[in-house]
Amino acid sequence: MTQESYDLSQRKTILDRYNDFCTRQEGQHFLWYSISFITLVGSVMPISLILMSMTPLFLPYVFVDMLFFFGNVLTIIGRARMKVVISFFLLTVAVNILVPAMYFFVVQIVG
Repeated sequence: MTQESYDLSQRKTILDRYNDFCTRQEGQHFLWYSISFITLVGSVMPISLILMSMTPLFLPYVFVDMLFFFGNVLTIIGRARMKVVISFFLLTVAVNILVPAMYFFVVQIVG
């Protein structure tokens, strides 16, 4: 077996690495609850809520944001698989960053 064929057979996709990471995190529910709670409540959600408070979409955004937050809490309490917990946490962070950014991007271009 040549070095080149060995390297090609050992390469993993990003999805494979993500699955391996989630598998290694099994049993770390309290850690991910803490990471989720501290990150979302401590920085990500307040910043996005402050940015969205200046828009007419504030109340619908708060409703959706709270659903995402409590969904994170329920995935931890419900002892969901770590892949679900981590993926839902990353989705929540993405929504909290991308929705205000996209709203202000559209307002700057259109308005």
